[in-house]
Amino acid sequence: MMAVMGRVVGLLLVMMGAVLSGCADEGAGVASVVGDPTSVSAPANPSQIDEEDGSSEMTQAATEGGASSANPGPITPVTGPVSEARVPLSFVAVTTDFVAVEIDTGSGAEVRTIESLGDGSDGSDNVIEAVWWDPAEGNVIVSAAPEPAGGALILLEANQTFERSGQMWSDGWDAAVSPDGRLALTIGYQAQLKELKPRAGDGLADPIEIAAIEDGLSFTPAWLRDRRGVAFSRMASDDDGWPSIVELVELDAENQVIARKTHAMTSPLADLEVRADGKLIVLVADAADRSISGWAGSQALVIDPDSGELITEFALEPGSHSLSYDNTGTYLLYVDGDGAVRWQGAGERELIGGSYLWADW
Repeated sequence: MMAVMGRVVGLLLVMMGAVLSGCADEGAGVASVVGDPTSVSAPANPSQIDEEDGSSEMTQAATEGGASSANPGPITPVTGPVSEARVPLSFVAVTTDFVAVEIDTGSGAEVRTIESLGDGSDGSDNVIEAVWWDPAEGNVIVSAAPEPAGGALILLEANQTFERSGQMWSDGWDAAVSPDGRLALTIGYQAQLKELKPRAGDGLADPIEIAAIEDGLSFTPAWLRDRRGVAFSRMASDDDGWPSIVELVELDAENQVIARKTHAMTSPLADLEVRADGKLIVLVADAADRSISGWAGSQALVIDPDSGELITEFALEPGSHSLSYDNTGTYLLYVDGDGAVRWQGAGERELIGGSYLWADW
Protein backbone atom coordinates (compact mmCIF):
# COMPACT_ATOMS: atom_id res chain seq x y z
CA MET A 1 0.00 0.00 0.00
CA MET A 2 1.33 3.37 -0.98
CA ALA A 3 2.71 5.19 2.07
CA VAL A 4 1.48 8.71 1.39
CA MET A 5 -1.90 7.48 0.14
CA GLY A 6 -2.35 5.79 3.51
CA ARG A 7 -1.72 9.13 5.15
CA VAL A 8 -4.15 11.00 2.87
CA VAL A 9 -6.97 8.50 3.39
CA GLY A 10 -6.50 8.67 7.15
CA LEU A 11 -6.40 12.46 7.16
CA LEU A 12 -9.57 12.69 5.06
CA LEU A 13 -11.32 10.55 7.66
CA VAL A 14 -10.01 12.79 10.42
CA MET A 15 -11.36 15.90 8.71
CA MET A 16 -14.76 14.29 8.23
CA GLY A 17 -15.13 13.24 11.84
CA ALA A 18 -12.95 15.51 13.92
CA VAL A 19 -14.32 18.15 16.26
CA LEU A 20 -11.67 20.74 16.98
CA SER A 21 -11.14 20.92 20.73
CA GLY A 22 -8.11 23.19 20.96
CA CYS A 23 -4.67 22.29 22.21
CA ALA A 24 -4.11 19.16 24.24
CA ASP A 25 -4.78 19.40 27.96
CA GLU A 26 -1.90 20.41 30.14
CA GLY A 27 -0.38 17.47 31.91
CA ALA A 28 -0.84 15.08 28.99
CA GLY A 29 1.67 12.27 29.18
CA VAL A 30 5.00 12.75 27.49
CA ALA A 31 5.99 9.99 25.07
CA SER A 32 9.05 8.12 26.23
CA VAL A 33 12.30 8.68 24.39
CA VAL A 34 15.73 7.24 24.73
CA GLY A 35 17.65 9.28 27.31
CA ASP A 36 17.36 10.31 30.94
CA PRO A 37 14.19 12.43 31.47
CA THR A 38 15.81 14.01 34.52
CA SER A 39 18.29 15.74 32.24
CA VAL A 40 15.59 17.73 30.45
CA SER A 41 16.39 21.44 30.45
CA ALA A 42 14.80 24.57 29.06
CA PRO A 43 15.82 25.59 25.52
CA ALA A 44 18.48 28.27 25.24
CA ASN A 45 16.38 30.50 23.01
CA PRO A 46 12.66 30.36 23.84
CA SER A 47 11.92 33.00 21.20
CA GLN A 48 12.55 30.37 18.55
CA ILE A 49 9.99 27.97 19.97
CA ASP A 50 6.94 29.94 20.89
CA GLU A 51 5.27 26.60 20.20
CA GLU A 52 5.69 25.97 23.94
CA ASP A 53 3.20 28.72 24.73
CA GLY A 54 0.14 26.55 24.47
CA SER A 55 -2.00 29.12 26.27
CA SER A 56 -1.85 31.67 23.45
CA GLU A 57 -5.11 32.27 21.63
CA MET A 58 -5.26 31.64 17.91
CA THR A 59 -6.38 34.63 15.86
CA GLN A 60 -8.18 34.37 12.55
CA ALA A 61 -6.02 35.83 9.79
CA ALA A 62 -8.44 34.95 7.03
CA THR A 63 -11.51 32.81 6.42
CA GLU A 64 -11.86 30.18 3.77
CA GLY A 65 -12.57 31.60 0.36
CA GLY A 66 -11.28 34.69 -1.33
CA ALA A 67 -10.06 35.18 -4.85
CA SER A 68 -8.83 32.14 -6.70
CA SER A 69 -7.21 31.40 -10.01
CA ALA A 70 -9.28 29.04 -12.13
CA ASN A 71 -6.61 28.33 -14.73
CA PRO A 72 -3.23 26.78 -14.07
CA GLY A 73 -0.41 29.18 -14.79
CA PRO A 74 3.36 29.15 -14.87
CA ILE A 75 5.03 28.38 -11.57
CA THR A 76 6.87 31.52 -10.62
CA PRO A 77 8.35 32.49 -7.27
CA VAL A 78 6.37 34.82 -5.03
CA THR A 79 8.88 35.18 -2.23
CA GLY A 80 12.50 36.14 -2.72
CA PRO A 81 15.54 34.54 -1.11
CA VAL A 82 15.31 34.54 2.68
CA SER A 83 18.03 36.67 4.23
CA GLU A 84 16.38 37.07 7.63
CA ALA A 85 13.56 35.44 9.50
CA ARG A 86 10.17 36.66 8.34
CA VAL A 87 6.81 35.06 7.70
CA PRO A 88 6.78 33.79 4.09
CA LEU A 89 4.33 35.57 1.81
CA SER A 90 2.82 32.36 0.50
CA PHE A 91 2.85 28.59 0.78
CA VAL A 92 1.85 25.60 -1.34
CA ALA A 93 -0.94 23.21 -0.37
CA VAL A 94 -3.14 20.35 -1.58
CA THR A 95 -6.91 20.88 -1.45
CA THR A 96 -9.39 18.20 -0.39
CA ASP A 97 -10.05 17.46 -4.08
CA PHE A 98 -6.31 16.87 -4.68
CA VAL A 99 -5.41 20.13 -6.41
CA ALA A 100 -1.97 21.64 -5.77
CA VAL A 101 -2.31 25.38 -5.15
CA GLU A 102 -0.35 28.36 -3.91
CA ILE A 103 -1.96 30.31 -1.05
CA ASP A 104 -1.33 33.84 0.21
CA THR A 105 -0.29 33.66 3.85
CA GLY A 106 -1.81 36.98 4.87
CA SER A 107 -5.25 36.66 3.28
CA GLY A 108 -5.67 32.91 2.86
CA ALA A 109 -6.70 33.52 -0.77
CA GLU A 110 -5.57 31.27 -3.60
CA VAL A 111 -2.76 32.84 -5.59
CA ARG A 112 -2.79 30.24 -8.35
CA THR A 113 -3.63 26.69 -9.23
CA ILE A 114 -0.45 24.72 -9.78
CA GLU A 115 -1.80 21.41 -11.07
CA SER A 116 -4.37 18.65 -10.70
CA LEU A 117 -4.05 15.07 -11.92
CA GLY A 118 -7.56 14.02 -10.89
CA ASP A 119 -10.08 14.41 -8.10
CA GLY A 120 -10.01 10.85 -6.80
CA SER A 121 -13.54 10.07 -8.00
CA ASP A 122 -12.18 7.33 -10.23
CA GLY A 123 -10.11 4.89 -8.23
CA SER A 124 -7.81 4.35 -11.21
CA ASP A 125 -6.88 8.04 -11.48
CA ASN A 126 -3.64 9.34 -10.06
CA VAL A 127 -4.05 12.23 -7.65
CA ILE A 128 -1.67 14.74 -6.09
CA GLU A 129 -1.24 13.88 -2.42
CA ALA A 130 1.56 16.18 -1.31
CA VAL A 131 3.54 19.15 -2.58
CA TRP A 132 6.88 20.75 -1.65
CA TRP A 133 8.68 23.74 -3.13
CA ASP A 134 11.58 26.14 -3.18
CA PRO A 135 9.83 29.54 -2.88
CA ALA A 136 12.88 31.51 -3.97
CA GLU A 137 13.14 29.77 -7.36
CA GLY A 138 9.64 28.39 -7.79
CA ASN A 139 10.58 24.73 -8.35
CA VAL A 140 7.80 22.41 -7.16
CA ILE A 141 7.72 18.68 -6.35
CA VAL A 142 4.41 16.80 -6.21
CA SER A 143 3.75 13.27 -5.00
CA ALA A 144 1.36 11.30 -7.20
CA ALA A 145 -0.43 8.04 -6.44
CA PRO A 146 -1.65 5.31 -6.61
CA GLU A 147 0.45 4.41 -9.69
CA PRO A 148 3.15 3.27 -9.86
CA ALA A 149 2.94 1.17 -6.72
CA GLY A 150 6.14 2.67 -5.31
CA GLY A 151 4.88 6.21 -5.82
CA ALA A 152 5.99 8.96 -8.18
CA LEU A 153 7.64 12.27 -7.36
CA ILE A 154 7.20 14.74 -10.20
CA LEU A 155 9.34 17.84 -10.66
CA LEU A 156 7.68 20.98 -12.00
CA GLU A 157 10.46 23.35 -13.00
CA ALA A 158 10.10 27.06 -12.29
CA ASN A 159 8.34 29.22 -14.88
CA GLN A 160 6.98 26.18 -16.70
CA THR A 161 3.50 24.71 -16.81
CA PHE A 162 2.99 21.10 -15.82
CA GLU A 163 2.50 20.01 -19.43
CA ARG A 164 5.90 21.37 -20.42
CA SER A 165 8.05 20.30 -17.48
CA GLY A 166 6.16 17.66 -15.49
CA GLN A 167 8.01 14.38 -15.56
CA MET A 168 8.55 11.23 -13.55
CA TRP A 169 11.50 12.64 -11.64
CA SER A 170 11.91 9.96 -9.01
CA ASP A 171 10.13 6.97 -7.58
CA GLY A 172 9.12 7.48 -3.98
CA TRP A 173 6.51 9.02 -1.74
CA ASP A 174 8.15 11.73 0.37
CA ALA A 175 10.49 14.67 -0.21
CA ALA A 176 12.09 17.65 1.54
CA VAL A 177 13.68 20.63 -0.21
CA SER A 178 16.97 21.90 1.24
CA PRO A 179 16.91 25.37 2.86
CA ASP A 180 18.99 26.77 -0.03
CA GLY A 181 16.61 25.27 -2.58
CA ARG A 182 19.36 23.46 -4.48
CA LEU A 183 18.68 19.86 -3.48
CA ALA A 184 15.83 17.63 -2.42
CA LEU A 185 15.99 14.61 -0.15
CA THR A 186 13.62 12.00 -1.57
CA ILE A 187 12.36 8.90 0.20
CA GLY A 188 11.32 5.85 -1.80
CA TYR A 189 13.14 2.57 -2.09
CA GLN A 190 16.28 4.62 -1.57
CA ALA A 191 16.98 7.83 0.30
CA GLN A 192 18.52 10.06 -2.37
CA LEU A 193 19.76 13.59 -2.81
CA LYS A 194 18.57 15.06 -6.10
CA GLU A 195 19.30 18.39 -7.74
CA LEU A 196 16.47 20.86 -8.31
CA LYS A 197 18.51 23.42 -10.23
CA PRO A 198 20.09 22.24 -13.51
CA ARG A 199 23.75 23.04 -13.97
CA ALA A 200 24.51 25.26 -16.95
CA GLY A 201 24.79 23.06 -20.03
CA ASP A 202 24.79 19.85 -18.00
CA GLY A 203 21.21 19.43 -16.84
CA LEU A 204 20.50 17.72 -13.53
CA ALA A 205 23.33 15.73 -11.96
CA ASP A 206 22.89 12.06 -11.11
CA PRO A 207 21.22 11.49 -7.73
CA ILE A 208 23.34 10.55 -4.73
CA GLU A 209 22.10 7.57 -2.76
CA ILE A 210 22.66 8.04 0.95
CA ALA A 211 20.74 5.05 2.31
CA ALA A 212 19.14 1.86 1.11
CA ILE A 213 15.61 1.55 2.42
CA GLU A 214 13.66 -1.54 3.27
CA ASP A 215 10.41 -1.97 1.37
CA GLY A 216 8.24 1.03 2.23
CA LEU A 217 9.51 1.45 5.77
CA SER A 218 10.91 5.02 5.78
CA PHE A 219 9.21 8.41 5.78
CA THR A 220 9.25 12.10 6.86
CA PRO A 221 12.51 13.45 5.37
CA ALA A 222 13.99 16.66 6.80
CA TRP A 223 17.20 18.73 6.53
CA LEU A 224 19.47 19.31 9.51
CA ARG A 225 20.25 22.96 10.30
CA ASP A 226 23.14 22.92 12.78
CA ARG A 227 25.27 20.72 10.51
CA ARG A 228 25.29 19.46 6.95
CA GLY A 229 23.00 16.49 6.72
CA VAL A 230 19.50 15.04 6.65
CA ALA A 231 17.11 13.06 8.82
CA PHE A 232 14.18 10.74 8.29
CA SER A 233 12.07 8.24 10.23
CA ARG A 234 11.77 4.53 9.69
CA MET A 235 10.12 1.48 11.16
CA ALA A 236 12.06 -0.85 13.41
CA SER A 237 10.56 -3.77 11.45
CA ASP A 238 7.81 -4.40 8.94
CA ASP A 239 5.55 -5.57 11.78
CA ASP A 240 5.51 -2.27 13.65
CA GLY A 241 3.04 -0.42 11.43
CA TRP A 242 4.54 2.95 12.38
CA PRO A 243 7.99 4.58 12.26
CA SER A 244 9.73 4.54 15.63
CA ILE A 245 13.35 5.22 14.63
CA VAL A 246 14.86 8.61 13.75
CA GLU A 247 17.93 8.32 11.54
CA LEU A 248 20.38 11.21 11.09
CA VAL A 249 22.91 11.21 8.24
CA GLU A 250 25.77 13.74 8.26
CA LEU A 251 27.28 14.73 4.90
CA ASP A 252 30.51 16.34 3.75
CA ALA A 253 30.83 19.22 1.27
CA GLU A 254 30.45 16.75 -1.61
CA ASN A 255 27.29 15.28 -0.06
CA GLN A 256 29.00 12.01 0.80
CA VAL A 257 27.97 10.24 4.01
CA ILE A 258 30.46 10.73 6.84
CA ALA A 259 28.41 9.66 9.88
CA ARG A 260 25.12 8.03 10.81
CA LYS A 261 23.17 8.10 14.04
CA THR A 262 19.85 6.61 15.09
CA HIS A 263 17.51 7.36 17.98
CA ALA A 264 14.91 4.77 19.01
CA MET A 265 11.59 6.19 20.19
CA THR A 266 9.03 4.28 22.22
CA SER A 267 6.13 6.17 20.65
CA PRO A 268 5.03 6.09 16.99
CA LEU A 269 6.12 9.03 14.83
CA ALA A 270 3.70 10.90 12.57
CA ASP A 271 6.08 13.65 11.37
CA LEU A 272 9.60 15.03 11.75
CA GLU A 273 10.99 18.55 11.31
CA VAL A 274 14.11 20.52 12.30
CA ARG A 275 13.96 24.04 13.71
CA ALA A 276 16.54 26.86 13.50
CA ASP A 277 18.70 25.76 16.44
CA GLY A 278 19.03 22.23 15.03
CA LYS A 279 16.66 20.56 17.50
CA LEU A 280 14.39 17.84 16.12
CA ILE A 281 10.62 18.34 16.27
CA VAL A 282 8.91 14.94 16.46
CA LEU A 283 5.12 14.72 16.11
CA VAL A 284 3.80 11.73 18.07
CA ALA A 285 1.12 9.77 16.20
CA ASP A 286 -2.32 9.79 17.80
CA ALA A 287 -2.72 6.05 17.35
CA ALA A 288 -0.44 3.05 17.25
CA ASP A 289 -1.91 1.83 13.97
CA ARG A 290 -2.91 3.23 10.58
CA SER A 291 -6.52 3.89 11.52
CA ILE A 292 -8.56 7.10 11.47
CA SER A 293 -5.84 9.12 13.15
CA GLY A 294 -3.65 8.63 10.10
CA TRP A 295 -0.33 10.44 10.09
CA ALA A 296 -1.43 13.04 12.61
CA GLY A 297 -1.05 13.99 16.25
CA SER A 298 -1.26 16.75 18.84
CA GLN A 299 1.86 16.14 20.94
CA ALA A 300 5.15 17.52 19.59
CA LEU A 301 8.46 16.63 21.21
CA VAL A 302 11.64 18.70 21.03
CA ILE A 303 14.55 16.26 20.81
CA ASP A 304 18.30 16.78 21.05
CA PRO A 305 19.77 15.49 17.75
CA ASP A 306 22.97 14.20 19.36
CA SER A 307 21.70 12.44 22.48
CA GLY A 308 18.11 11.70 21.48
CA GLU A 309 16.98 13.10 24.84
CA LEU A 310 13.72 14.94 25.31
CA ILE A 311 14.20 18.69 25.87
CA THR A 312 10.59 19.81 26.11
CA GLU A 313 7.23 19.33 24.43
CA PHE A 314 4.38 21.47 23.13
CA ALA A 315 0.79 20.89 22.05
CA LEU A 316 -0.80 21.35 18.65
CA GLU A 317 -4.47 21.11 17.74
CA PRO A 318 -5.87 17.54 17.57
CA GLY A 319 -5.18 15.79 14.29
CA SER A 320 -2.36 18.12 13.23
CA HIS A 321 -0.07 17.02 10.41
CA SER A 322 2.12 18.22 7.50
CA LEU A 323 4.61 20.12 9.65
CA SER A 324 7.09 22.33 7.79
CA TYR A 325 9.40 25.18 8.75
CA ASP A 326 10.28 28.15 6.57
CA ASN A 327 13.80 28.34 5.13
CA THR A 328 15.18 29.88 8.32
CA GLY A 329 13.63 27.26 10.62
CA THR A 330 11.76 29.94 12.58
CA TYR A 331 8.11 29.68 11.52
CA LEU A 332 6.27 26.35 11.77
CA LEU A 333 3.41 25.75 9.30
CA TYR A 334 0.97 22.87 9.75
CA VAL A 335 -2.56 21.63 9.03
CA ASP A 336 -4.90 20.88 11.93
CA GLY A 337 -7.46 18.08 12.17
CA ASP A 338 -10.16 20.21 10.54
CA GLY A 339 -7.95 20.93 7.54
CA ALA A 340 -7.20 24.54 8.53
CA VAL A 341 -3.65 25.82 7.98
CA ARG A 342 -1.91 27.46 10.95
CA TRP A 343 1.52 28.83 11.70
CA GLN A 344 3.49 29.84 14.78
CA GLY A 345 6.95 31.16 15.58
CA ALA A 346 8.92 34.12 16.97
CA GLY A 347 6.20 34.76 19.57
CA GLU A 348 3.33 34.79 17.06
CA ARG A 349 0.55 32.34 16.24
CA GLU A 350 -1.98 32.68 13.43
CA LEU A 351 -4.87 30.72 11.92
CA ILE A 352 -4.95 31.04 8.13
CA GLY A 353 -7.97 28.77 7.67
CA GLY A 354 -9.12 26.89 4.59
CA SER A 355 -9.56 23.16 4.10
CA TYR A 356 -6.43 21.31 2.99
CA LEU A 357 -4.80 17.88 3.00
CA TRP A 358 -1.25 19.19 2.96
CA ALA A 359 0.76 22.43 3.24
CA ASP A 360 4.42 23.37 2.86
CA TRP A 361 6.49 26.53 3.32
